[in-house]
Amino acid sequence: MDELDDFELKNSDIENNSVNEADDPEEIDITPVGDVRNVDGVQGNVRHIEDEGESLFENVDDLDDPDDSEDADDAAGDGEFGGEGGEENVDISVKGPVHSAKDAKKPLPASAAKVSRSRKKSGSSGSNRHAVTTSRGVVYVESYSDDEYEETPGRKSTVTRIVIAAVVVAAVTAIVFMFINYCRGVVKGDWVYNGITLNGKSVAGMSRTELVDYINKTYADPVSNAAVTVKSGEDSLAYPMNSIFTLPDTESLADEIYGYARSGGLVSRAFTVLKLRETGKAYSLDYKVNQNTIQTICAAMAGKSQPRVDPTYTIEEEQVVFTYGKNGVELRNEDVAARLTAYTDEVLKALADGNSIGGGGTVVLTPVTTEFTRILKVNVVNELPEKPSDARIEKRSGKELWIEPEIEGAEYDEALLDEIVNRINAGEGDPSRTEILPLAKKKPILTKEFYQGVLFRNTLGSSSNKNVQEDDTTKAGSKAAREKNLTLAAGLLDGLVFLPGETIDFSAAVKLSDAKTGYAEAFENYFGADKPFTGGGLSQLATALYNAAYLADLEIVAHTKYKYAPAFGLIGFDAYVNEAENARLVIKNTSGMPIRLSASYTGDTVRVAINGTVYFESDFEGVEPADIPVETVKSFPEKSLSSQIARRSSYSTLYFDDPEMPEGVNKTIQTGVNGYTINLYVITGSGSNADRQFIGVETYESRQEMVRKGTAKATEDPTPPTEIPTEVPTEIPTDDPGDPTGEPGHTDEPAPSPDPVPETADAT
Repeated sequence: MDELDDFELKNSDIENNSVNEADDPEEIDITPVGDVRNVDGVQGNVRHIEDEGESLFENVDDLDDPDDSEDADDAAGDGEFGGEGGEENVDISVKGPVHSAKDAKKPLPASAAKVSRSRKKSGSSGSNRHAVTTSRGVVYVESYSDDEYEETPGRKSTVTRIVIAAVVVAAVTAIVFMFINYCRGVVKGDWVYNGITLNGKSVAGMSRTELVDYINKTYADPVSNAAVTVKSGEDSLAYPMNSIFTLPDTESLADEIYGYARSGGLVSRAFTVLKLRETGKAYSLDYKVNQNTIQTICAAMAGKSQPRVDPTYTIEEEQVVFTYGKNGVELRNEDVAARLTAYTDEVLKALADGNSIGGGGTVVLTPVTTEFTRILKVNVVNELPEKPSDARIEKRSGKELWIEPEIEGAEYDEALLDEIVNRINAGEGDPSRTEILPLAKKKPILTKEFYQGVLFRNTLGSSSNKNVQEDDTTKAGSKAAREKNLTLAAGLLDGLVFLPGETIDFSAAVKLSDAKTGYAEAFENYFGADKPFTGGGLSQLATALYNAAYLADLEIVAHTKYKYAPAFGLIGFDAYVNEAENARLVIKNTSGMPIRLSASYTGDTVRVAINGTVYFESDFEGVEPADIPVETVKSFPEKSLSSQIARRSSYSTLYFDDPEMPEGVNKTIQTGVNGYTINLYVITGSGSNADRQFIGVETYESRQEMVRKGTAKATEDPTPPTEIPTEVPTEIPTDDPGDPTGEPGHTDEPAPSPDPVPETADAT
């Protein structure tokens, strides 16, 4: 089409250059060619072809190359315009009136060369007619000879290009017509195009009627004629399958499948159909579960469900009532819906695979068993009233106690509670069945106030002894040292408290092994004491504690007595403590109540008392004897200790001659100590009602006395000294030389005699 545009442009140039230069337009002889209507008709056809070609092939390059050689143009021109001697009528599109040139031989203006080029044809001598179009749309047809035509360059080339363009348009038009016919062949046919499937199966080649029949027969009819049985346990319900899930409208589905690639332009449809052969188009049968039916099924099966019943317990004033639990059986809506949906999926898959569904099927619903919640004993106990609890006595320090207040609550049988909880949790039972745990509310008897009134009110046992002065002048200074030691130890012992089950270690209590305590060295106050040691004299305090514990019926865990008879206190009931000899006194509180020690040293006397609690019947007036939590007595009897010398073993004297000493001079190198066998008694009560109970025997060793005897005479030469034996003779002399040091220290004891041994004085 570019050639036509170029042609019009050059005609415009002709109009501007040639026509405008004419002196008088009427001098040009213009001959009309043909009928104007014919020209118009040609014009319409040419433009129609041009428009259609441009719309279909916008990107087609110009077939005519403006740079082609003149020879090619000449060849094209010769072939198109009639050859030699003949005249050709050229029909062209015009925009105005047509005239005829009067003078065919009038030469064209020079500017006409821009329109066409003239070439000389060999052997041609006739005249030709040529058209010139002005800007006003006027076409001038001029007749001039071949020679004159040849002299006007470009005229023949332009015509040639027009012809070529016409040929190209005709060829393209033919191709377009062929392509359109091909597209029509691709999309023709009253059937489903190839490549379309439904549920994975090809439905190509089916007419719409056949497609509807296929969908109904394969998918709709089997569903419509089938039933689903919903079963739970022994119960079952039947439902039409098409009431559980619905298929899409088969007519609409058939229209959608059949109508694929049947809308839009011819070319786009053809391309869609061709593409189907490679990619295909898959349709699936869409369905929806009918939730209303599902709800109906769930409601129908709900009557088969049994809700879970949890066991309960209710705390009442005097009892706890327990009920049994039961497991639940439940068909939950979401489970039913999921199971039915899974079944319908299986049905549709079978239908899609071409398998028969056999008129329906059975959906088995498995009820969900929900176990009841077990009772936790700890939860019950936490909600029950606290068990009544007596006030508690706690030890804060060595000399301080604390009374924790009592708790008012309810008593119950804990073993029975365990049995009830285990029975209920073991399995299902009738929820109407109950178990009863009795509760007995009780106010504690041993309250804080009660303890404050009775604690340490009773003296369970007491004892005392004197710190006597020895006759031996070498030991005279020990009494003062013992006083210091006894004062320090009594201060440490006084006020100490011990809970039931605790032990009293005397040496630890008075810090005997601690050098910082400040104990002095002193002789112990017993016969046969040969050397002092740190803490001497503390055995008198230990003896008083031992006697008091004996009277209080406390357990004596460890006890050591003197080897030789003591010079203080009640013979037979002494306690000897010495860290170097591992002599210890340990007492355990077995009274059932806390005890508190009272110790002092005043006026040469050591005193120790053990204070505790004795429960009297009068303390629990108004309380049933069976409810009294402790042992009671009507009265607390007095107790005392007594001892009696059953036998005395007098010591013997061994003499050693000493020639270095003058005759008649004696020197004691070891004092003698008598031995004793002592009967021990506990006296309960006083006066005529006193009851003396023998509790055992204690023995004390005797020790031989050794004396140096001078044998040197004044007139005689001295004799060699007699060798002192290194071993003490074991033989006891039959003669009793008497006790030059006196009897053991006990109050008002009669002197030994051949008659029955008298009873020693009592200690309280």
